[in-house]
Amino acid sequence: MTDEWTAYNGLNNEFSKHEVVNHGRKEYVRGGSIHVNNIENFWSLLKRGILGIYHHVSPEHLSRYCDEFQFRYNSRKDEDKERFTAMLERCEGRLMYKTLIIK
Repeated sequence: MTDEWTAYNGLNNEFSKHEVVNHGRKEYVRGGSIHVNNIENFWSLLKRGILGIYHHVSPEHLSRYCDEFQFRYNSRKDEDKERFTAMLERCEGRLMYKTLIIK
C-alpha cells in the first residue's frame, strides 16, 4: 500500500498486490482495507523516538534503529510481560562495542 508519490510508480511490477491511495484526490482509504495508516503510524513512532530518545541516528546504524522500532510497533498491543519475553527470546548474545564500530 502506498500513496500516489511518483517514486512508487512501477512497484506493481515487483509486487502483484500493490495498491495506491490518492491523497491528492482526498482518497485516504478504499474498501476499508486499502490505506497507508499503518506505515504512517510506524514512521511517526520512529521519528518521535529519534527526536525524543536518541536525538541523532547515524546512517551506518539506521537499520538497527529501524529494527528496534519495528519491534516496538509490532508489539504495541502486547502486555509488558509478553513484550519483554519476546525481546529476550530474540537476543543473540552479548553485543560488543567493537562489533558496532567495525566497518
